[in-house]
Amino acid sequence: MIEFKKIGSLIAFLTMLIIGGQLAKAETPYDSLKGQIEKDKGHSVQVHSIDGLENSQIDRILKSQIRNRSDYKTQALTGNTYYESEPNNYIYNANILNRGDMVLGTFGLYDVDTYEMTITQPGYVAVSAVMDKTSLSEIGLILNDPYDNLIYSDDMVQEDNTVSKLFYLQPGTYYISTLDMMNYATGDTYGLAWDVVDLDKTSPSAPTVNRVDDNDTVLTGTAEAGSLITVKAGLNIIGTTVTNNDGRYSVSITRQKAGTKLVVTATDDAGNVSNIREVIVKDVTPPITPTMNSVFDNSSEVKGKAESNAKVYVMVGSKKIGQGTAKSGVYTIKIAKQKAGTIITVYAVDTSGNKSGNKTVKVIDKTPPAVPTVSKITSKSKTVSGKAERGATIYLYNGNKRIGKGTVDSRGYYKVKIKAQKKGSKIKVYAIDKAGNKSKSKTIKMS
Repeated sequence: MIEFKKIGSLIAFLTMLIIGGQLAKAETPYDSLKGQIEKDKGHSVQVHSIDGLENSQIDRILKSQIRNRSDYKTQALTGNTYYESEPNNYIYNANILNRGDMVLGTFGLYDVDTYEMTITQPGYVAVSAVMDKTSLSEIGLILNDPYDNLIYSDDMVQEDNTVSKLFYLQPGTYYISTLDMMNYATGDTYGLAWDVVDLDKTSPSAPTVNRVDDNDTVLTGTAEAGSLITVKAGLNIIGTTVTNNDGRYSVSITRQKAGTKLVVTATDDAGNVSNIREVIVKDVTPPITPTMNSVFDNSSEVKGKAESNAKVYVMVGSKKIGQGTAKSGVYTIKIAKQKAGTIITVYAVDTSGNKSGNKTVKVIDKTPPAVPTVSKITSKSKTVSGKAERGATIYLYNGNKRIGKGTVDSRGYYKVKIKAQKKGSKIKVYAIDKAGNKSKSKTIKMS
């Protein structure tokens, strides 16, 4: 850290007397330049100044140079340090300030200090100042071209007691004028220097991006150390961060839909932007479990709903009995007729290979039982017997009157008690199975 030596109180006092004696006669250079600064407030009369220098790499380098005189590549403030020579209020009596040198100056009342710098080739020129933090808090800076035309004017509030500005200048002689905007007249001390800066014009390499799934809330990868990582989905920025010293980064993002294209870039401290790196969000979310309509023992197809374009598989145990693709969210798959009570399972696999949960149904019995057989009966018979579907219920009617009811045993036989019926009576016999399916009737005439 440079330790600034203040100009002695005698010199400061004499300076105040010399300048102060002129105040009553006419507007001072201080008044004129301060008015210009307050009028323009950072306006570049010529498009030479570059915005966004504060907190950039260049800004930090210049501040470090003027404080510590540390090297940066081959272009550092390695020249001499000297004190300003009064009077230097105007262009015609400006102090010469060579590239790489630093001048230490002191502001008096209504004081303006002007310095001449000569640029030998076109390029970026950085002007940097350091202020005595005990009193000086706002320094004004004006840059004029060789013809005394204004290039730039602004006041700069101290940050870490240093300020800096970057300009693109053609070869020629230029003049830097500085003043204490607060006009404390307390012998405020400052340091001023300029240098040609080699700007980093090399874009960083495109970042690497690790796989991004549709359930991820963090995007990771690598890029140039200290670079700004920007993640976009379309035109929307969904996350930013800065890489660490190892070049690694981790950006918080909201979950993105599968198939979304994310664009990732790295921007270095000099503002250079890398080529884009694109990544498509992977689908790792399983489709919803398909629905399945009722399946009957006479059905030759299975229907339901599933994720569009997903493949739907129909299984009985470990055997696949059908396969199809859901279109517009529905599917229809042909199958062989299955026995009542068979368990059918369906599941879906989306285009990314994610498998859904299983949906199972039991095949419903919709087939009516066969017509029961009936053994010979007469008007004297008190039982009716025969064969029918196992487990079915046998009904006997004489006209509209039920005269008997029974159940078919496990061997397929039934025997139902009845009262003796009149000769010539017509007895109707039918079966209803456990699923409620009714057979056709068998009619017997009593002999």
